[in-house]
Amino acid sequence: MKKGSSDQIVAVDIGSGYVKAVAGVSADSKRISFPSVVGILPSELLGSFGFDDSQIIEYGGRSWITGQWAAENLRPYQLTNTLNHDWAGSDGWKVLLFRALAELGIYEGDVHLAIGLPQSSFRERSRQIMVEILGDHRAVVHGKPMNIRIFRNEGMVMPQAAAGLYAWSNRDLEIKKLVLQDTMLGGIDVGTYTTGYAIMQGVRPMLEKSGGSNIGMSRVAATVSSMLHTQYGVSMDTITAMRAVEKRNKIFLGGEIRDISDVVAEAVKQVVQPLITMLYAKWVQDAAYMKIGVYGGGARDFFPYIQEIFPNAQLVEYHDIGGSRFLPVLGMFTYLCLNNIWLEEIAMSNFDEDDDDFSSSPRIESSQIQDDSDGLLYEEEEIDEGPSVSDPDALFLRPALEDTLSVECNFFKLCARIYDGNPLHARIYQWVATLPRTKRGIVGFSDHLVVALNLYLDALASDKTIVDPEFET
Repeated sequence: MKKGSSDQIVAVDIGSGYVKAVAGVSADSKRISFPSVVGILPSELLGSFGFDDSQIIEYGGRSWITGQWAAENLRPYQLTNTLNHDWAGSDGWKVLLFRALAELGIYEGDVHLAIGLPQSSFRERSRQIMVEILGDHRAVVHGKPMNIRIFRNEGMVMPQAAAGLYAWSNRDLEIKKLVLQDTMLGGIDVGTYTTGYAIMQGVRPMLEKSGGSNIGMSRVAATVSSMLHTQYGVSMDTITAMRAVEKRNKIFLGGEIRDISDVVAEAVKQVVQPLITMLYAKWVQDAAYMKIGVYGGGARDFFPYIQEIFPNAQLVEYHDIGGSRFLPVLGMFTYLCLNNIWLEEIAMSNFDEDDDDFSSSPRIESSQIQDDSDGLLYEEEEIDEGPSVSDPDALFLRPALEDTLSVECNFFKLCARIYDGNPLHARIYQWVATLPRTKRGIVGFSDHLVVALNLYLDALASDKTIVDPEFET
Protein backbone atom coordinates (compact mmCIF):
# COMPACT_ATOMS: atom_id res chain seq x y z
CA MET A 1 0.00 0.00 0.00
CA LYS A 2 1.27 3.46 -0.79
CA LYS A 3 2.08 5.65 2.17
CA GLY A 4 -0.47 8.33 2.85
CA SER A 5 -3.42 6.35 1.53
CA SER A 6 -6.61 7.38 3.31
CA ASP A 7 -7.88 3.78 3.27
CA GLN A 8 -5.55 1.38 5.04
CA ILE A 9 -6.05 -2.38 4.63
CA VAL A 10 -4.49 -4.78 7.12
CA ALA A 11 -5.01 -8.20 8.68
CA VAL A 12 -4.10 -8.96 12.29
CA ASP A 13 -4.16 -12.37 13.97
CA ILE A 14 -3.92 -11.94 17.75
CA GLY A 15 -3.10 -15.45 18.85
CA SER A 16 -2.62 -16.64 22.40
CA GLY A 17 1.11 -16.95 21.79
CA TYR A 18 1.99 -14.45 19.07
CA VAL A 19 0.50 -11.51 17.24
CA LYS A 20 0.89 -11.66 13.45
CA ALA A 21 -0.01 -8.80 11.15
CA VAL A 22 0.37 -8.11 7.42
CA ALA A 23 -0.30 -5.21 5.06
CA GLY A 24 -0.12 -7.31 1.89
CA VAL A 25 0.36 -10.84 0.59
CA SER A 26 3.54 -10.55 -1.49
CA ALA A 27 6.90 -11.69 -0.15
CA ASP A 28 8.09 -8.12 0.39
CA SER A 29 4.89 -6.79 1.97
CA LYS A 30 5.33 -5.54 5.51
CA ARG A 31 4.58 -8.13 8.16
CA ILE A 32 5.28 -8.12 11.87
CA SER A 33 5.12 -10.58 14.76
CA PHE A 34 5.66 -10.28 18.50
CA PRO A 35 4.68 -12.27 21.63
CA SER A 36 1.09 -11.92 22.84
CA VAL A 37 2.24 -10.79 26.28
CA VAL A 38 0.49 -7.77 27.77
CA GLY A 39 -0.13 -6.30 31.19
CA ILE A 40 -0.79 -3.10 33.09
CA LEU A 41 2.37 -1.31 34.16
CA PRO A 42 2.27 -0.76 37.97
CA SER A 43 2.25 2.87 38.95
CA GLU A 44 5.46 2.47 40.96
CA LEU A 45 7.33 1.56 37.78
CA LEU A 46 6.14 4.59 35.82
CA GLY A 47 9.06 6.93 35.27
CA SER A 48 11.58 4.44 36.65
CA PHE A 49 14.86 3.66 34.91
CA GLY A 50 14.33 1.85 31.61
CA PHE A 51 10.72 2.85 31.13
CA ASP A 52 9.75 5.66 28.80
CA ASP A 53 7.05 6.41 26.25
CA SER A 54 8.68 4.15 23.66
CA GLN A 55 7.54 1.05 25.58
CA ILE A 56 4.19 2.21 26.95
CA ILE A 57 0.70 2.14 25.42
CA GLU A 58 -1.88 4.39 27.06
CA TYR A 59 -5.41 3.05 26.70
CA GLY A 60 -8.54 2.99 28.84
CA GLY A 61 -6.99 5.26 31.45
CA ARG A 62 -4.15 2.79 32.07
CA SER A 63 -0.54 2.32 31.05
CA TRP A 64 0.27 -1.01 29.36
CA ILE A 65 3.44 -2.72 28.24
CA THR A 66 3.58 -5.57 25.76
CA GLY A 67 5.76 -8.28 24.28
CA GLN A 68 9.21 -8.90 25.65
CA TRP A 69 9.06 -5.84 27.91
CA ALA A 70 6.01 -7.23 29.67
CA ALA A 71 7.48 -10.73 29.91
CA GLU A 72 10.66 -9.44 31.53
CA ASN A 73 9.27 -6.76 33.85
CA LEU A 74 5.88 -7.99 35.04
CA ARG A 75 5.11 -10.88 37.33
CA PRO A 76 2.89 -13.70 36.04
CA TYR A 77 -0.16 -12.51 38.01
CA GLN A 78 0.19 -9.04 36.43
CA LEU A 79 -0.10 -10.38 32.89
CA THR A 80 -3.35 -10.75 30.98
CA ASN A 81 -4.31 -14.40 30.65
CA THR A 82 -4.41 -15.17 26.92
CA LEU A 83 -5.15 -18.88 27.37
CA ASN A 84 -8.93 -18.70 27.33
CA HIS A 85 -11.70 -17.98 24.85
CA ASP A 86 -12.92 -14.83 26.61
CA TRP A 87 -9.82 -12.69 26.35
CA ALA A 88 -10.44 -11.75 22.69
CA GLY A 89 -12.00 -8.29 22.69
CA SER A 90 -10.66 -7.38 26.14
CA ASP A 91 -8.64 -4.22 26.76
CA GLY A 92 -5.39 -6.19 26.75
CA TRP A 93 -6.34 -7.77 23.43
CA LYS A 94 -7.07 -4.33 21.97
CA VAL A 95 -3.72 -3.02 23.22
CA LEU A 96 -1.97 -5.75 21.23
CA LEU A 97 -4.06 -4.77 18.20
CA PHE A 98 -3.03 -1.13 18.57
CA ARG A 99 0.64 -2.07 18.81
CA ALA A 100 0.34 -4.20 15.67
CA LEU A 101 -1.26 -1.34 13.74
CA ALA A 102 1.41 1.07 14.98
CA GLU A 103 4.20 -1.24 13.85
CA LEU A 104 2.57 -1.34 10.42
CA GLY A 105 2.74 2.47 10.42
CA ILE A 106 -0.96 3.10 11.08
CA TYR A 107 -1.73 5.79 13.65
CA GLU A 108 -4.66 7.62 12.14
CA GLY A 109 -7.32 7.47 9.45
CA ASP A 110 -9.70 4.85 8.14
CA VAL A 111 -8.75 1.22 8.65
CA HIS A 112 -10.21 -1.82 6.90
CA LEU A 113 -9.29 -4.68 9.18
CA ALA A 114 -9.45 -8.46 9.01
CA ILE A 115 -9.12 -10.17 12.38
CA GLY A 116 -8.94 -13.84 13.37
CA LEU A 117 -10.58 -15.96 16.04
CA PRO A 118 -9.96 -19.59 17.03
CA GLN A 119 -12.07 -21.99 14.99
CA SER A 120 -13.54 -23.43 18.21
CA SER A 121 -14.94 -20.09 19.44
CA PHE A 122 -15.75 -18.38 16.16
CA ARG A 123 -19.48 -19.07 16.12
CA GLU A 124 -19.99 -17.82 19.67
CA ARG A 125 -17.65 -14.81 19.57
CA SER A 126 -17.54 -13.41 16.04
CA ARG A 127 -20.47 -10.98 16.43
CA GLN A 128 -19.20 -9.69 19.77
CA ILE A 129 -15.67 -9.17 18.42
CA MET A 130 -17.02 -7.27 15.42
CA VAL A 131 -18.92 -4.93 17.75
CA GLU A 132 -15.79 -4.44 19.87
CA ILE A 133 -13.53 -3.41 17.00
CA LEU A 134 -15.88 -1.31 14.86
CA GLY A 135 -15.83 2.46 15.14
CA ASP A 136 -13.43 5.02 16.61
CA HIS A 137 -10.46 4.10 18.76
CA ARG A 138 -8.02 6.38 20.53
CA ALA A 139 -4.82 5.51 22.34
CA VAL A 140 -1.25 6.69 22.77
CA VAL A 141 1.07 4.08 21.35
CA HIS A 142 4.77 4.36 22.11
CA GLY A 143 4.49 8.08 22.72
CA LYS A 144 2.46 8.86 19.60
CA PRO A 145 -1.32 9.55 19.53
CA MET A 146 -3.44 7.00 17.65
CA ASN A 147 -6.85 8.01 16.29
CA ILE A 148 -8.36 5.46 13.93
CA ARG A 149 -11.76 4.39 12.68
CA ILE A 150 -12.34 0.73 11.83
CA PHE A 151 -15.01 0.11 9.18
CA ARG A 152 -17.25 -2.88 8.73
CA ASN A 153 -16.51 -5.08 5.73
CA GLU A 154 -17.59 -8.50 4.60
CA GLY A 155 -15.31 -11.19 6.01
CA MET A 156 -13.60 -8.93 8.55
CA VAL A 157 -13.75 -11.61 11.29
CA MET A 158 -12.53 -15.04 10.21
CA PRO A 159 -11.89 -18.42 11.85
CA GLN A 160 -8.13 -18.95 11.87
CA ALA A 161 -8.04 -22.53 10.56
CA ALA A 162 -10.37 -21.74 7.64
CA ALA A 163 -8.31 -18.64 6.83
CA GLY A 164 -5.15 -20.74 6.62
CA LEU A 165 -6.90 -23.22 4.37
CA TYR A 166 -8.09 -20.36 2.16
CA ALA A 167 -4.54 -18.98 1.87
CA TRP A 168 -3.13 -22.42 1.04
CA SER A 169 -5.71 -23.03 -1.68
CA ASN A 170 -4.89 -19.63 -3.23
CA ARG A 171 -1.09 -19.92 -3.17
CA ASP A 172 -0.46 -23.51 -4.26
CA LEU A 173 -1.08 -24.47 -7.90
CA GLU A 174 -1.58 -28.16 -7.13
CA ILE A 175 -4.10 -27.33 -4.43
CA LYS A 176 -5.93 -25.01 -6.82
CA LYS A 177 -6.28 -27.93 -9.21
CA LEU A 178 -7.83 -30.01 -6.44
CA VAL A 179 -10.26 -27.19 -5.64
CA LEU A 180 -11.20 -27.05 -9.31
CA GLN A 181 -11.95 -30.77 -9.25
CA ASP A 182 -14.26 -30.24 -6.25
CA THR A 183 -11.95 -32.29 -4.04
CA MET A 184 -12.10 -32.11 -0.25
CA LEU A 185 -9.27 -30.21 1.44
CA GLY A 186 -8.52 -30.27 5.15
CA GLY A 187 -6.60 -27.75 7.22
CA ILE A 188 -5.17 -28.12 10.73
CA ASP A 189 -3.98 -24.92 12.43
CA VAL A 190 -1.82 -25.77 15.45
CA GLY A 191 -1.76 -22.72 17.70
CA THR A 192 -0.72 -21.86 21.22
CA TYR A 193 -3.99 -22.40 23.10
CA THR A 194 -6.10 -24.16 20.48
CA THR A 195 -5.81 -26.30 17.39
CA GLY A 196 -8.43 -25.53 14.77
CA TYR A 197 -9.46 -27.72 11.86
CA ALA A 198 -11.53 -27.05 8.77
CA ILE A 199 -12.63 -28.85 5.60
CA MET A 200 -13.64 -27.44 2.24
CA GLN A 201 -15.35 -29.36 -0.57
CA GLY A 202 -14.04 -27.42 -3.53
CA VAL A 203 -14.68 -23.88 -2.29
CA ARG A 204 -17.57 -24.79 0.00
CA PRO A 205 -16.83 -25.12 3.73
CA MET A 206 -18.10 -28.25 5.49
CA LEU A 207 -19.17 -26.74 8.79
CA GLU A 208 -20.15 -29.97 10.48
CA LYS A 209 -16.59 -31.29 10.07
CA SER A 210 -14.83 -28.11 11.16
CA GLY A 211 -14.12 -26.98 14.69
CA GLY A 212 -11.38 -26.81 17.26
CA SER A 213 -9.92 -28.15 20.48
CA ASN A 214 -8.17 -26.60 23.47
CA ILE A 215 -5.07 -28.62 22.65
CA GLY A 216 -2.13 -26.54 21.53
CA MET A 217 1.47 -25.74 22.32
CA SER A 218 0.53 -24.24 25.71
CA ARG A 219 -0.51 -27.71 26.83
CA VAL A 220 2.84 -29.02 25.61
CA ALA A 221 4.53 -26.29 27.66
CA ALA A 222 2.55 -27.24 30.77
CA THR A 223 3.53 -30.88 30.32
CA VAL A 224 7.19 -29.92 29.86
CA SER A 225 7.02 -27.78 33.00
CA SER A 226 5.69 -30.71 35.00
CA MET A 227 8.36 -33.07 33.63
CA LEU A 228 11.19 -30.62 34.38
CA HIS A 229 9.86 -30.05 37.87
CA THR A 230 9.99 -33.79 38.50
CA GLN A 231 13.47 -34.11 37.00
CA TYR A 232 15.16 -30.93 38.24
CA GLY A 233 12.88 -29.54 40.95
CA VAL A 234 12.32 -26.26 39.07
CA SER A 235 8.98 -24.47 38.74
CA MET A 236 8.03 -22.56 35.58
CA ASP A 237 5.17 -20.20 34.88
CA THR A 238 3.37 -20.54 31.54
CA ILE A 239 5.41 -17.93 29.66
CA THR A 240 8.73 -19.33 30.91
CA ALA A 241 7.65 -22.83 29.93
CA MET A 242 6.58 -21.64 26.47
CA ARG A 243 9.96 -19.98 25.92
CA ALA A 244 11.70 -23.17 27.10
CA VAL A 245 9.79 -25.16 24.48
CA GLU A 246 10.74 -22.65 21.77
CA LYS A 247 14.44 -22.62 22.77
CA ARG A 248 14.55 -26.31 23.62
CA ASN A 249 18.01 -26.88 22.15
CA LYS A 250 19.71 -24.48 24.52
CA ILE A 251 18.19 -23.38 27.83
CA PHE A 252 19.75 -22.60 31.20
CA LEU A 253 18.48 -25.17 33.69
CA GLY A 254 19.85 -26.60 36.90
CA GLY A 255 22.94 -24.41 36.80
CA GLU A 256 23.97 -25.22 33.23
CA ILE A 257 22.98 -25.03 29.58
CA ARG A 258 20.89 -28.04 28.62
CA ASP A 259 19.13 -29.48 25.58
CA ILE A 260 15.57 -30.52 26.47
CA SER A 261 14.51 -31.56 22.97
CA ASP A 262 13.76 -35.11 24.14
CA VAL A 263 11.57 -33.81 26.95
CA VAL A 264 9.62 -31.62 24.52
CA ALA A 265 9.24 -34.48 22.04
CA GLU A 266 7.78 -36.73 24.74
CA ALA A 267 5.41 -33.99 25.86
CA VAL A 268 4.21 -33.44 22.27
CA LYS A 269 3.60 -37.16 21.89
CA GLN A 270 1.44 -37.21 25.01
CA VAL A 271 -0.51 -34.06 24.18
CA VAL A 272 -1.22 -34.71 20.50
CA GLN A 273 -2.82 -38.15 20.89
CA PRO A 274 -6.26 -36.94 22.13
CA LEU A 275 -6.35 -34.41 19.29
CA ILE A 276 -5.60 -37.06 16.68
CA THR A 277 -8.22 -39.37 18.18
CA MET A 278 -10.83 -36.63 17.90
CA LEU A 279 -9.83 -35.74 14.32
CA TYR A 280 -9.89 -39.39 13.30
CA ALA A 281 -13.41 -39.76 14.64
CA LYS A 282 -14.56 -36.73 12.63
CA TRP A 283 -12.59 -37.32 9.43
CA VAL A 284 -12.12 -41.09 9.19
CA GLN A 285 -14.62 -41.52 6.36
CA ASP A 286 -13.15 -38.66 4.31
CA ALA A 287 -9.42 -38.69 5.09
CA ALA A 288 -8.48 -41.07 2.28
CA TYR A 289 -10.07 -38.74 -0.28
CA MET A 290 -8.63 -35.40 0.75
CA LYS A 291 -5.36 -33.52 1.05
CA ILE A 292 -4.66 -32.16 4.53
CA GLY A 293 -2.47 -29.13 5.22
CA VAL A 294 -0.88 -28.64 8.65
CA TYR A 295 0.16 -25.09 9.55
CA GLY A 296 0.42 -22.70 12.49
CA GLY A 297 3.08 -22.06 15.10
CA GLY A 298 3.07 -25.64 16.42
CA ALA A 299 2.77 -27.37 13.04
CA ARG A 300 6.31 -28.75 12.96
CA ASP A 301 5.87 -30.47 16.33
CA PHE A 302 2.43 -31.96 15.71
CA PHE A 303 2.88 -32.87 12.04
CA PRO A 304 4.80 -36.20 12.34
CA TYR A 305 2.08 -37.65 14.56
CA ILE A 306 -0.73 -36.30 12.37
CA GLN A 307 0.87 -37.80 9.27
CA GLU A 308 1.05 -41.24 10.92
CA ILE A 309 -2.76 -41.32 11.01
CA PHE A 310 -3.42 -39.18 7.93
CA PRO A 311 -0.84 -40.15 5.23
CA ASN A 312 -2.22 -37.45 2.90
CA ALA A 313 -1.19 -34.70 5.32
CA GLN A 314 1.59 -32.28 4.43
CA LEU A 315 3.40 -29.55 6.32
CA VAL A 316 2.53 -26.20 4.74
CA GLU A 317 5.38 -23.74 5.05
CA TYR A 318 6.07 -20.65 2.98
CA HIS A 319 9.37 -19.29 4.20
CA ASP A 320 9.16 -16.31 1.86
CA ILE A 321 6.17 -14.99 3.81
CA GLY A 322 7.31 -15.85 7.33
CA GLY A 323 6.48 -19.55 7.53
CA SER A 324 3.30 -21.43 8.35
CA ARG A 325 2.62 -19.19 11.37
CA PHE A 326 1.62 -16.41 8.94
CA LEU A 327 -0.64 -18.54 6.74
CA PRO A 328 -3.95 -17.75 8.52
CA VAL A 329 -3.36 -13.99 8.62
CA LEU A 330 -2.46 -14.00 4.92
CA GLY A 331 -5.73 -15.80 4.24
CA MET A 332 -7.59 -13.16 6.22
CA PHE A 333 -6.04 -10.34 4.20
CA THR A 334 -6.74 -12.07 0.88
CA TYR A 335 -10.32 -12.92 1.80
CA LEU A 336 -11.05 -9.37 2.99
CA CYS A 337 -9.81 -7.77 -0.23
CA LEU A 338 -11.24 -10.25 -2.69
CA ASN A 339 -14.70 -10.13 -1.12
CA ASN A 340 -15.03 -6.36 -0.95
CA ILE A 341 -14.89 -4.83 -4.43
CA TRP A 342 -13.88 -1.35 -3.41
CA LEU A 343 -11.14 -2.65 -1.09
CA GLU A 344 -9.77 -4.64 -3.99
CA GLU A 345 -9.80 -1.50 -6.11
CA ILE A 346 -7.89 0.38 -3.39
CA ALA A 347 -5.34 -2.42 -3.20
CA MET A 348 -5.02 -2.47 -6.99
CA SER A 349 -4.66 1.31 -7.21
CA ASN A 350 -1.78 1.09 -4.75
CA PHE A 351 -0.29 -1.92 -6.47
CA ASP A 352 3.45 -1.98 -7.17
CA GLU A 353 4.18 -3.58 -10.51
CA ASP A 354 7.09 -5.43 -8.95
CA ASP A 355 4.80 -7.11 -6.40
CA ASP A 356 2.51 -10.08 -7.02
CA ASP A 357 -0.39 -9.19 -4.72
CA PHE A 358 -3.66 -10.27 -6.32
CA SER A 359 -1.89 -11.58 -9.42
CA SER A 360 -3.36 -15.04 -8.96
CA SER A 361 -6.70 -14.53 -7.22
CA PRO A 362 -9.62 -12.65 -8.75
CA ARG A 363 -12.36 -11.37 -6.46
CA ILE A 364 -15.27 -13.63 -5.56
CA GLU A 365 -18.31 -11.39 -5.78
CA SER A 366 -20.53 -12.16 -2.77
CA SER A 367 -20.43 -15.92 -3.32
CA GLN A 368 -18.66 -16.29 0.00
CA ILE A 369 -20.10 -14.45 2.98
CA GLN A 370 -19.60 -14.50 6.69
CA ASP A 371 -22.55 -15.47 8.84
CA ASP A 372 -22.18 -14.37 12.45
CA SER A 373 -23.53 -17.61 13.88
CA ASP A 374 -22.55 -20.35 11.47
CA GLY A 375 -19.12 -19.34 10.21
CA LEU A 376 -18.32 -19.10 6.53
CA LEU A 377 -21.29 -19.87 4.33
CA TYR A 378 -22.08 -19.50 0.67
CA GLU A 379 -25.09 -17.80 -0.82
CA GLU A 380 -26.24 -17.15 -4.32
CA GLU A 381 -26.03 -13.68 -5.82
CA GLU A 382 -28.71 -12.57 -8.24
CA ILE A 383 -27.41 -10.81 -11.33
CA ASP A 384 -30.15 -9.35 -13.47
CA GLU A 385 -28.12 -8.29 -16.48
CA GLY A 386 -26.23 -10.26 -19.09
CA PRO A 387 -26.81 -13.60 -20.77
CA SER A 388 -25.45 -16.88 -19.47
CA VAL A 389 -22.22 -18.42 -20.67
CA SER A 390 -22.85 -20.25 -23.92
CA ASP A 391 -20.46 -23.10 -23.12
CA PRO A 392 -20.34 -23.63 -19.35
CA ASP A 393 -17.99 -26.61 -19.73
CA ALA A 394 -15.26 -24.52 -21.35
CA LEU A 395 -12.10 -24.11 -19.32
CA PHE A 396 -13.16 -26.79 -16.81
CA LEU A 397 -16.29 -24.84 -15.87
CA ARG A 398 -19.26 -26.74 -14.52
CA PRO A 399 -22.57 -25.17 -13.41
CA ALA A 400 -22.93 -25.25 -9.63
CA LEU A 401 -26.44 -24.73 -8.29
CA GLU A 402 -27.11 -21.79 -10.60
CA ASP A 403 -24.76 -19.57 -8.60
CA THR A 404 -22.89 -16.84 -10.44
CA LEU A 405 -20.05 -14.54 -9.69
CA SER A 406 -18.37 -11.55 -11.25
CA VAL A 407 -14.76 -10.83 -12.05
CA GLU A 408 -13.90 -7.16 -12.38
CA CYS A 409 -12.39 -5.98 -15.66
CA ASN A 410 -9.74 -4.18 -13.60
CA PHE A 411 -8.37 -7.57 -12.62
CA PHE A 412 -7.53 -8.33 -16.24
CA LYS A 413 -6.02 -4.88 -16.71
CA LEU A 414 -3.79 -5.66 -13.76
CA CYS A 415 -2.82 -8.97 -15.34
CA ALA A 416 -1.86 -7.13 -18.52
CA ARG A 417 0.62 -5.06 -16.50
CA ILE A 418 2.04 -8.10 -14.76
CA TYR A 419 2.42 -10.28 -17.83
CA ASP A 420 3.24 -7.57 -20.36
CA GLY A 421 5.63 -8.96 -22.92
CA ASN A 422 4.57 -12.58 -22.43
CA PRO A 423 3.08 -13.74 -25.76
CA LEU A 424 1.02 -16.39 -23.99
CA HIS A 425 -1.15 -13.85 -22.23
CA ALA A 426 -3.00 -13.06 -25.45
CA ARG A 427 -4.91 -16.34 -25.27
CA ILE A 428 -6.51 -15.54 -21.97
CA TYR A 429 -7.77 -12.21 -23.31
CA GLN A 430 -9.13 -13.93 -26.41
CA TRP A 431 -11.08 -16.23 -24.15
CA VAL A 432 -12.19 -13.40 -21.85
CA ALA A 433 -13.44 -11.46 -24.87
CA THR A 434 -15.96 -14.24 -25.56
CA LEU A 435 -17.58 -13.97 -22.13
CA PRO A 436 -20.86 -12.06 -21.68
CA ARG A 437 -20.63 -8.70 -19.94
CA THR A 438 -22.62 -6.71 -17.44
CA LYS A 439 -22.13 -3.09 -16.45
CA ARG A 440 -19.93 -4.25 -13.57
CA GLY A 441 -17.71 -6.73 -15.35
CA ILE A 442 -17.56 -10.25 -16.72
CA VAL A 443 -19.98 -12.92 -15.54
CA GLY A 444 -19.52 -16.68 -15.66
CA PHE A 445 -20.99 -19.76 -14.07
CA SER A 446 -19.90 -20.95 -10.61
CA ASP A 447 -16.90 -20.65 -8.33
CA HIS A 448 -14.91 -22.74 -10.81
CA LEU A 449 -14.46 -19.68 -13.01
CA VAL A 450 -12.20 -18.07 -10.44
CA VAL A 451 -10.11 -21.19 -9.95
CA ALA A 452 -9.79 -21.71 -13.70
CA LEU A 453 -8.50 -18.18 -14.14
CA ASN A 454 -6.02 -18.76 -11.36
CA LEU A 455 -4.73 -21.83 -13.17
CA TYR A 456 -4.33 -19.88 -16.38
CA LEU A 457 -2.40 -17.12 -14.66
CA ASP A 458 -0.13 -19.62 -12.93
CA ALA A 459 0.52 -21.24 -16.28
CA LEU A 460 1.41 -17.88 -17.76
CA ALA A 461 3.68 -17.05 -14.86
CA SER A 462 5.56 -20.34 -15.21
CA ASP A 463 5.76 -20.11 -19.02
CA LYS A 464 3.75 -23.30 -19.48
CA THR A 465 2.04 -23.61 -22.83
CA ILE A 466 -1.63 -22.78 -22.73
CA VAL A 467 -2.45 -25.41 -25.36
CA ASP A 468 -1.05 -28.19 -23.16
CA PRO A 469 -3.91 -30.73 -22.69
CA GLU A 470 -3.93 -29.93 -18.97
CA PHE A 471 -4.91 -26.36 -19.78
CA GLU A 472 -6.71 -26.87 -23.07
CA THR A 473 -9.82 -24.79 -23.69
